[in-house]
Amino acid sequence: MLVLGVSGAFGHDAAACLIRDGQVVAMMEEERVVRTPHAPAATPLFATLFCLAEAAVGFGDLDCVAASWNPERDLSARHLHDFMNRFLAHDAWHSDRKPPIEYVDHHLAHAASTYYGSGFDEAAVLVVDGNGEDTSTSLGYGLNGSLRLDQTFGVSHSLGQFYTSATRYLGLGSHAEGKTMGLAAYGRSLGPVEPVRLTDDGYRVDLADVDDLAADERFSTLIRAWSQWLESAYGARRPVACSWDRHLGAARRQPSLAPYQADVAASVQEQLTAVIVHLAAVATARYGTRRLAVAGGVGLNCAANGAVAASGLVDDLYIVPAEHDAGGALGAAMWVSAQGGDRVEPLRTPYLGLRVHQRRVADRLREIGVPFTEPSDPVSYAADLLAQGKVIGWVQGRLEVGPRALGNRSILALPDRVTRRDHVNRLKGREPWRPLAPAILDRRAPEFVGDVESPHMLLALSATDSAYQTMPGAVHADGSMRAQVVSSRANPRFHHLLDAVEERTGCPALLNTSFNLSGEAIVANAGDAVRSFLSSGLDALVIEDLVLTKSTRIATGPA
Repeated sequence: MLVLGVSGAFGHDAAACLIRDGQVVAMMEEERVVRTPHAPAATPLFATLFCLAEAAVGFGDLDCVAASWNPERDLSARHLHDFMNRFLAHDAWHSDRKPPIEYVDHHLAHAASTYYGSGFDEAAVLVVDGNGEDTSTSLGYGLNGSLRLDQTFGVSHSLGQFYTSATRYLGLGSHAEGKTMGLAAYGRSLGPVEPVRLTDDGYRVDLADVDDLAADERFSTLIRAWSQWLESAYGARRPVACSWDRHLGAARRQPSLAPYQADVAASVQEQLTAVIVHLAAVATARYGTRRLAVAGGVGLNCAANGAVAASGLVDDLYIVPAEHDAGGALGAAMWVSAQGGDRVEPLRTPYLGLRVHQRRVADRLREIGVPFTEPSDPVSYAADLLAQGKVIGWVQGRLEVGPRALGNRSILALPDRVTRRDHVNRLKGREPWRPLAPAILDRRAPEFVGDVESPHMLLALSATDSAYQTMPGAVHADGSMRAQVVSSRANPRFHHLLDAVEERTGCPALLNTSFNLSGEAIVANAGDAVRSFLSSGLDALVIEDLVLTKSTRIATGPA
């Protein structure tokens, strides 16, 4: 079967994924093309055109379009009914045959993305997000290619809406839950978040019963209830202020200097982590397995994921790199392919997006008059720059899926000092208290984070004493590191760069953050990368074997 999965009906994270005979051919998030994070209100137009071009097929050649939502599950949500009509009416395929549409329950799409993506024969499955059509948390089970969801929690019990409401209360912005997670490390928990309680079969949120309300009223009522509770528990909103920056260096040594907002963040993070670990225990015990596959936007919470990994509950933990709603496109396509009789292959790589073509890039740079060099050994050249403390943009191969840069669209720097982390945060326009993640050579990773598989930068792991000594810029205030463990099989060129950096510095790691500036999505193509490079404080840009620098005085090895 040739199946196109799509997402975006919930108003964000539009994406497309194409699967042929059970094998993922291509996947793209619309935000990477329109350049606006999360692509609000967009349909996956450009993402679909990319996938079709990558497979050399037309829209009319598709056997099916798999939508990662089911409008029949919430008849009051008009956007779920209208989205596909808007998508199909586009002029790009106006004259083409319209393939049949199959709607996949949102949480089932998430579950399929992580179960089939994992390659596990058997696994408990946990899906946690803000909401699907009428669901916010699901537990299920996969065995020998079959998958089911057995228990669901309504929107009234949404952990995602709880955490999002706390993020808004803290004044950190929209789609900024990662900031709350980072801020939590500087605070002390003020105690349990009382509406959220654990139960034998999972948890409950005793706040507002909204499940029988129409969609618009359901979410406005729940958000209002959380806002009122947060203000009654923690006081009137006092957004995090930049003036607090001067306290951060002392925050770990003198917790009394941590602002009240960090304590609120620590409280909600502690509560979320407790529920996620408990759900992992419930699911693995129920299904008698020590393998767990996780999906849904809350699955991007690295601190909670790390706690599950360290809990002793599981031997194998898989977290699909596209945890957020864009991953619904992947899961819907996988589910429909499996139901159609195809053997769905595991997700062997996250590098499924747009590819850079070096010769085209070189020709275009010459055309517009941007100078560049072509070193005989560009990896060594880049390693020389990094060893000198430079910060570089690194673009290679195909674009990653998911919100984490995994070495193909990255900003890189040595993690040998905290001031370098601070410099990279300033360069990107990020808050100074936010951590940066290390990419670590797989053979050395156990020295710094233990023997844990973490290829997608989705686990916050406890840093060892060696990590504090070798890469202090990558260790967060709570002693954790959101490591990406890099193997030569997963990304040979990036692994080679880490090798070269280790040869020069003794440090087998680099700070690895997404290649984007504040307010932008991750760069997709060379043009995006060059524009960001020229408008930022980056010292150099490496696009495959091409190098752009800001100064001819940078000392490097022989070209």
